[in-house]
Amino acid sequence: MVWLGATIAGTLVMRWGLPGARSGNDVGWTVPSDLVRLIAAAGSIHGHSGFSHLYGFEKPNTPFSTPPGFLLPLAGLLQLVGLVGIHPMLGGQVGLIPLGGGWEIVLPAVVGSGLLGVFSFTSLARRMGIGGWRLGVSTGAAAGALWWTTTWWGHPDDALAVSLLAAAAVTVLDGKWSAGAWLVGAGCAVQPVVLLALPVLLTLVALRHWVSFVARSVLPAAVLLVVPLIGDFHDTVAQVFGQPLAPKMPANHVTPWFWLAPVVGYYRSGSSVRWVAFVLAAGLALWLAHRRSGDAIAVVWAIGAALDLRCVFDAVIVPYYLLSGLVFGIVAAAGRPSWRLLGATVSAAVTLEISGSPALGVWGYFTAMVLGLGAVAAFAFPRRRGDRAADPDPAPAFL
Repeated sequence: MVWLGATIAGTLVMRWGLPGARSGNDVGWTVPSDLVRLIAAAGSIHGHSGFSHLYGFEKPNTPFSTPPGFLLPLAGLLQLVGLVGIHPMLGGQVGLIPLGGGWEIVLPAVVGSGLLGVFSFTSLARRMGIGGWRLGVSTGAAAGALWWTTTWWGHPDDALAVSLLAAAAVTVLDGKWSAGAWLVGAGCAVQPVVLLALPVLLTLVALRHWVSFVARSVLPAAVLLVVPLIGDFHDTVAQVFGQPLAPKMPANHVTPWFWLAPVVGYYRSGSSVRWVAFVLAAGLALWLAHRRSGDAIAVVWAIGAALDLRCVFDAVIVPYYLLSGLVFGIVAAAGRPSWRLLGATVSAAVTLEISGSPALGVWGYFTAMVLGLGAVAAFAFPRRRGDRAADPDPAPAFL
């Protein structure tokens, strides 16, 4: 019910707009500009050399720097309804897609795919022993984060990747490491940010299976990149491995790391700075292995903290980046006393409100963001040995 309601609400927003923010019309669908570019890129795959030259698409205006794990299913859907070679209109932060022609199928499917994590995050909370109103809070937080990422920011790919990561966490916690590795691999093929959680998940896997787990986690993305690497090696390497950043977009926030990022053409490369986050995520996994291996709440907390590191060590921040780590943090906090869950939820809301403000400046924004992420992590921090855990309640039927 939560997934269906959120999907319908997201579709209606794309059709008529949010009250006071976007105004609908009788001409077409108003969707975020990033989603328009994503759909246009998927439509271009059916053109001449479209997939092999995917990372030259709209260059240099719109760098596309993620594996095509979301694009290929979207391209298949566009082909199914006869929408190929499309070029929707862009206008600032939103784009216009005309009515008819199959969009009534495509756009709800896109929204629904970004909200699939409602199921995986609910399963993750249940796996932690959370029920009752706590389960409602954690599921609501997940649904809100995924909805905002998909509908407002136009990134169902990011939402789907985080959803696959949550499903992988449940699977690995259940001891099904092979299936969990493939879920991580599917998430990596959509958005490689999920690899930050790889060291954390490895703490739940026997050492002799580490090589197999890592191989499964990167193989889907590697296979999908073979054709673009052969067809357009320079653009593919520059965009996928260089991770170009666009600091001049209105919603983007520059951080102090920006001036350390190498200049690449019109952009800065974010890959060198982001490696710091991965190294620290590995250190976080060592702590987890030493102190709390097998504790589901500690694992979920560590995944959220690892995703937070992406924001702390990124050169340019877009507000939806914060949602991935925050939602894992709130789910972890749902397994702690009520005052901690309340503190984590309020801290997350304040942090997201600050993330949309351009008035703080580089250091002011960066400091507020780090403090906000740190506050959520502190409230959700797993209990020490001997502490009393939150009592699980029965799950409500509507979930």
